[in-house]
Amino acid sequence: MPRPSGPTTASTNRRPGGIATIPGFPGTRGHQPNCFRSSVFGLVVFDPYWWVAPDAGDETVMPPLPPPLPFASPRPLGGLQLDVEPRRALVYVDGILVGTVDQYKGYFQHLETTAGYHVLEFISPDYQPLVTEVTVVPGKTTTYRGFLNRANGR
Repeated sequence: MPRPSGPTTASTNRRPGGIATIPGFPGTRGHQPNCFRSSVFGLVVFDPYWWVAPDAGDETVMPPLPPPLPFASPRPLGGLQLDVEPRRALVYVDGILVGTVDQYKGYFQHLETTAGYHVLEFISPDYQPLVTEVTVVPGKTTTYRGFLNRANGR
């Protein structure tokens, strides 16, 4: 019994000239890939319909997206200038580390955060931690001045 010389599939049809025609999706016509010769890649077969999903025209597969939610305006921002000694102390705003005091020491180097009440924590080795509450005013830069006390025996 002779064996077939190449792979055969029921999904392709041979046309005269040796190029297979790929059947289209249900309800569409088939398409034929384009062949061209490249000096870099050699013989290249390109299918211009590679991006068409099988269910591209079928809207029953995926329901339409719900309407977008109305845009919620972000909270207004304000600035916080820090004048705290020692300058190497770590700064936590609402429990999140934001840097050192030295990074937020000037008017043009202020900490920009949302307006409202915030809990500031300053922590440095050899010093007692300083915890305070501040109110940040929208569109304004508030200055906080303070110092950390030395730890006992240091």
